[in-house]
Amino acid sequence: MAVATAVTMVAVPTVLSAQSTVTVDVGGNGELGEFLVAGNGMTLYIFTPDELGVSNCTGGCATAWPPLTVADGETPTLGAGVSGELSVITRDDSSLQVALNGAALYFWQGDSAPGDSNGQDVNDVWFVVDSAGAIVQTPAAAPTSPAAPVAAPAAGTTGNAGLISSTGTTPLVVLLLLVGAISLVFVGRRAGQTR
Repeated sequence: MAVATAVTMVAVPTVLSAQSTVTVDVGGNGELGEFLVAGNGMTLYIFTPDELGVSNCTGGCATAWPPLTVADGETPTLGAGVSGELSVITRDDSSLQVALNGAALYFWQGDSAPGDSNGQDVNDVWFVVDSAGAIVQTPAAAPTSPAAPVAAPAAGTTGNAGLISSTGTTPLVVLLLLVGAISLVFVGRRAGQTR
């Protein structure tokens, strides 16, 4: 029996036609809160190794992280709630990239829907930014609860469950048992030699 699987590919438009207006707007998600998105709702990122007014993401980097670009003569616009200044910088390939407060803006190839932020913290150099252009920090992971200790054997049974602990003392207990066994062997041999 053959099963048909539909795969939906989402193209992230990075160059908008001269008739359209590029808008850098506020979007977000439940994990990171509010951050910048393009007019199509896709998340925008900054690359911290960039210099203000200069993109250092070229070649394979620009394939994975497509720049938000505009056509020659097009002026990007800010959406409601976005502060700062939009500008256009000329990339090494002569394309025109949108920048906020001088920081070049990029998409991430791993995002497929508005609100995705799969590029956040990639290699500790890619980040979403808030409406003022400041890096949005990823919330710290919730601490995991410590493992519960293993229960001691039930009354009338045997077992080594009482030696196992969630605090990592098992190796110490094993070491002490080995030292004790070696000592008994040594003492027994010595006692046999002195008789």
